[in-house]
Amino acid sequence: MITQVPNSSHMRHAVSLRRLMMFVLVSLLTTHAYAEPSKSKSEVLQKSGEAKVGAPLPFFSGWDLTQPSRPMNNRMILRSKKEKYVVSLCASWCEPCMEGLERLSKARKQFDKAGVELVLYIVRDERSRGLALRERFKFSWATIMIDEYGENAKRLAPGEREGLKLPRTFVIDGRGIVQKIIGREGDDYIRLLLNK
Repeated sequence: MITQVPNSSHMRHAVSLRRLMMFVLVSLLTTHAYAEPSKSKSEVLQKSGEAKVGAPLPFFSGWDLTQPSRPMNNRMILRSKKEKYVVSLCASWCEPCMEGLERLSKARKQFDKAGVELVLYIVRDERSRGLALRERFKFSWATIMIDEYGENAKRLAPGEREGLKLPRTFVIDGRGIVQKIIGREGDDYIRLLLNK
């Protein structure tokens, strides 16, 4: 049996290869450990039920959450003469809605600065749960409507669960024309709502 003695060039090559492998391994581990968390994107739609981008938002109505005998509708909301409105359909039973409500709650200063009115349209929910959402997310600054049966909302966000597909957010201009429709809310949600 013949044994070959490695020469010095083979040894240097093996050492260099080991160093390179260690460098790559450490680089991969370090990059992975300090990488930015992945950002989720919002689902931007062109149409939702009877609502379409570029067309007037279909009529919807309900009751003022804090004044049960006061009826409200989207035409009444437009009387405040803002340049932009954000109408968010939500419900206490909708788990994804809670993330969106949290984001909206934290963006109060941004809404104020941009002069945008937030309208929460709580659908297929009891008034007591709507009031609990208002309290939990500190939405005293928002206009809040409730439609306990959700019949009007079905025209805006038809779906399988409770007859609705939530969350659903509509950005409308001062004339009531739909500018954007957002389904699932991601990390870019507030930016999409407030930017042109």
